[in-house]
Amino acid sequence: MSAPDSTAPMPAQPRTRIRRWLLPLGVVLGLAAWWYFRPAPRVAPAMVLIPAGDFLMGDQSMPERGEPNELPVHTVEVSAFSIGNCEVTKAEWDVVRTWARQNGFTDLAEGKGKAADHPVQSVSWYDVVKWCNASSMQEGMQPCYTVSGAVYQVGENEGVTCDWTANGYRLPTEAEWEKAARGGKVGKDYPWGNTISHRRANFREDMSPSKLTKLWNDMWDKISPGRSRSVGTGYHPTYETGNEPYTSPVASFAANGYGVHDTAGNLWEWCWDCYEDYPASMQTDPRGGARNWIRVSRGGSWINEATDSCVAERKNDDPRRSIYNLGFRIARSSVPPADSRERSDEPAR
Repeated sequence: MSAPDSTAPMPAQPRTRIRRWLLPLGVVLGLAAWWYFRPAPRVAPAMVLIPAGDFLMGDQSMPERGEPNELPVHTVEVSAFSIGNCEVTKAEWDVVRTWARQNGFTDLAEGKGKAADHPVQSVSWYDVVKWCNASSMQEGMQPCYTVSGAVYQVGENEGVTCDWTANGYRLPTEAEWEKAARGGKVGKDYPWGNTISHRRANFREDMSPSKLTKLWNDMWDKISPGRSRSVGTGYHPTYETGNEPYTSPVASFAANGYGVHDTAGNLWEWCWDCYEDYPASMQTDPRGGARNWIRVSRGGSWINEATDSCVAERKNDDPRRSIYNLGFRIARSSVPPADSRERSDEPAR
């Protein structure tokens, strides 16, 4: 009988086979974990180009129903600019904020949103201005807002100035906002006409409750204080779900003639301007007062009644204020359309 061949390969032991699989398995698991927890991709907001031209600014209802601060009606000439076709969503806010917190914007607020596709809210004027700068820098554009010549990144500073020639994101002026909101319509209360319903916008109907409804509401308040009432609330029936706020996903309603959504209801929207009374004379690219630090907000919200959703309605707000019915949309100074998402439509008047 011959002796065993000592040069023959020994069969692999179980432990050796396990070790051979550990490295590739670790690589696969690591890649899977990276893919699952990777930061959300940065998607540039969709914008529409609003053509240059003049429009009538202020309350033009017949008979006149607006507030005194919406008068006198005056002609405003506005240069071409781009504006977000929707309010900034919570998902968009979060992507930029994650980048911003690692790049010098250390106190940028978390903000709130009912869902990723709902508009971000509970952000102050200072927060949204800093977010605009961060978003611009993340995309390699020139930020618009500075303080004493330095890019505005932290704090609440009344000395913020805007470079209107920069190509980055910014807030719309009050005049830009109203022109975009009107969608090319003249003399109308809303972006589409003179009447409003829940088919058109997310707002709170003005309901004069019956005695039975009032009794139910009073009883409900005692049973469950702080909870929304199920009868006679006037909130949009589709979006009165869960806890407040009763916001709707952006673009839930048809766009106006310029392709802009949700300028009536859902959330009030911050504008750049310091609040001031209207002049009677024609203006060109007005940018608000210089003596008042209070800022303008526009558009009404889910909790406000129909008159607050009129395109001429204007409100003044403390720039430090952050609340669940206040958000924003972005704008840019006039630039050529970058791609198919940015377009210009001059609707028929």
